Amino acid sequence: MVAFLDQHTQPPTLSVKGKLIIAGYVKTNHFQILLPSVDSITECEYDLTGPLSLRLRGGEPGTVTIRTPTGDSDEWREQRWEFEDEGDFTLVVRE
Repeated sequence: MVAFLDQHTQPPTLSVKGKLIIAGYVKTNHFQILLPSVDSITECEYDLTGPLSLRLRGGEPGTVTIRTPTGDSDEWREQRWEFEDEGDFTLVVRE
């Protein structure tokens, strides 16, 4: 097992556009998403080419927290959205 891990020393990189399946939460260098519960699962389409755009599909009701870096070392700006219904949500997080 250690030999396998030694072969993969480079951290994964995120494409500028793509999809992620999120179970509970995800943290990248560009954004963090915390779903209403660690049991929550959603598909996230993201676009980093302009303002950060996120589309969450299959989300469940509750609070979704999005964090984006402020540019100051380890500080993150936090935004919260409350969803009362299940469904698809498109969020433009960063202007």
